[in-house]
Amino acid sequence: LARKSNVNLLNVKPTATKDEGAYKRYSIRIEMQDAILVISRFLNMVSEEFKGVGIDRFQVNAQNREELPKASAAINAIVFKD
Repeated sequence: LARKSNVNLLNVKPTATKDEGAYKRYSIRIEMQDAILVISRFLNMVSEEFKGVGIDRFQVNAQNREELPKASAAINAIVFKD
């Protein structure tokens, strides 16, 4: 999806896995740097493409006008056990 939306991903890190009984919750943190429209399109594609995936936190850091803003997102996925 990152390639499809042309977003510049800087880092993707798994942060936690929790066993919630009937399902497992997987968490990742994504850092990216691009235009806000491109980042928004990417996050929308993630939430629309995958069932059980949600964006819990989103933060934008704009240092100065010459650089594209950096953003980070915390994404959780729920996978039901068989």
